[in-house]
Amino acid sequence: MIAPFTNFSNRKSLPFQRLFYESELRKKNGDFLFGSFQHNENNLSEYDFALQNYQSFEDFKNHTYTYKYNTNKFLDFYRMAMGFKKAARESAELMVKDDSISALDTLFFAMVYLYRQSVELLLKARIFQYTNEYEQKEILKSCGHDLVKLYEEIKANFEDTKLSNNQHLWIHDFLYNISEFDRASDSFRYPYRITRDLFGTNKFEYVFKDRRNICLFKLVNKFETVFALILHDFQLKDKEYKMDEKLADITKYDEYSTDFLEEGTNYYAMSAVGYQYNKSEISMYSDAYKNVADHLFKLTLEDSQYELSYYYFEPICYLYQNAIELGIKNLCFLACSNNSALEIIRSNKHNNNAIWRSIKDNYYQKLNVEIPLNFKNEIEKMLAIFTDAQITTSSFRYPVGKDLQNNFKDNYKLHIGYVYSTFQKCLNLISGLNSLTEIQADLLSESHNN
Repeated sequence: MIAPFTNFSNRKSLPFQRLFYESELRKKNGDFLFGSFQHNENNLSEYDFALQNYQSFEDFKNHTYTYKYNTNKFLDFYRMAMGFKKAARESAELMVKDDSISALDTLFFAMVYLYRQSVELLLKARIFQYTNEYEQKEILKSCGHDLVKLYEEIKANFEDTKLSNNQHLWIHDFLYNISEFDRASDSFRYPYRITRDLFGTNKFEYVFKDRRNICLFKLVNKFETVFALILHDFQLKDKEYKMDEKLADITKYDEYSTDFLEEGTNYYAMSAVGYQYNKSEISMYSDAYKNVADHLFKLTLEDSQYELSYYYFEPICYLYQNAIELGIKNLCFLACSNNSALEIIRSNKHNNNAIWRSIKDNYYQKLNVEIPLNFKNEIEKMLAIFTDAQITTSSFRYPVGKDLQNNFKDNYKLHIGYVYSTFQKCLNLISGLNSLTEIQADLLSESHNN
């Protein structure tokens, strides 16, 4: 098996070339197998995935993403901002095109996160444009994910601007309202917040507790407008990075209020969210992130020029990363007592391996059965792939880590389909164990009641 996060060279694609060649022979000559290529238990899924998703070896070979870093890191942030913004717009389009009205309520979380992340990346690109490495580390540490702090940092250091005072004020107020609701960039990634009171007791609170009927049309247009305004003020000289992307008309910014989650609209342009309305459980968030990622991946397959791969690869990967993290945390609540789960998640945050170890330690005690060995072994194999490749929560979310080192080597090539299928397999395993655990919990509850 080819490791999914290693540099995908032409040499490593050769087994797939043979696969497609022999597949064509089988099509022409019935089921008779030519040559010596054989499926086996270890390579079945990766080769099947290739045959199911690509029409030819050339399609498969070209479906790759190459990391090409710049001397000026602000261009890497800018490139990534454009990708997340384009993915956000596509997810919004998907919400209104979907035949099911439920898409407006579920895909909402992934869509808002993508837009918010695109703005954060664009602001950091602006900061990286005029600061040195020491200043960059200090600013990232002091501002974190806080959009209004990042914007105020920019305003304090730039007198030359293309925007009017009113436009700057509109940007500031809108970003301030986002930060008031989502300062740490977690309100649309997780359905809950876990805090600790003065007595050391963990508290669980839903982000959206009461129902809110959020105007999707206004929210999307506000994000599009604030992105366009910031980008308009961006001092870019390299034409290569002035990407051909349709942007909002910045002269119409004052048609929208600076409220973040404005309510009230037509039923078919509204996202109704909140625990009292649709429970807003972890699985719903996980499904939202997965479904948007699947849609974006499908678009990269359909794009014969592979241009969309340049934009969508990193959003696809992060969406799946978050869906997997949500799946493991949901399993933690099922497999551990409520108090234990809250402490495990609060103390380990994004450490999937640590949370998984706690799940294994508590599973039998809570459910009176062991984790099925096939699930246990396969999930651990998948988590080990991400650990061995040093994939972190920032690997596909930012171009650099906290130390400002590139997340991948320059000219490092990843195969989009192979990476995607790895994320997909991992999530499917975790989702399957979640479903099995829910059934076991119900059976255990019934036996206690009887």
